[in-house]
Amino acid sequence: MSAGSRIFRRGHRPVRRHTAELEWLGLHPGLQGTGWGTRLLEHGLDALVKDGVEAVFLRTRSGTGLGGFYRAHGFAERGRWPRAVRFADGGYRAEVWFTRDLP
Repeated sequence: MSAGSRIFRRGHRPVRRHTAELEWLGLHPGLQGTGWGTRLLEHGLDALVKDGVEAVFLRTRSGTGLGGFYRAHGFAERGRWPRAVRFADGGYRAEVWFTRDLP
């Protein structure tokens, strides 16, 4: 069993090589709220800085509480796409876009 994982994807086109996208950050539910998510995120961002990445982009959906987590870690909300995510029960959520410039 894994405690958590993260996946960053580096911009693959020449005009985006200075950026990366956080595609996945997941943590075992029993570890949420213990600081492990912060460690996992910050360690990954440190590695990106060492690799020359200048900015990170991510997407999440509204209503999960993740926006507050990412804001607390220096990410700024850049936009929303209302009703971008549809659930089987017919409910909708917005897709929320965040960015963070790296040192």
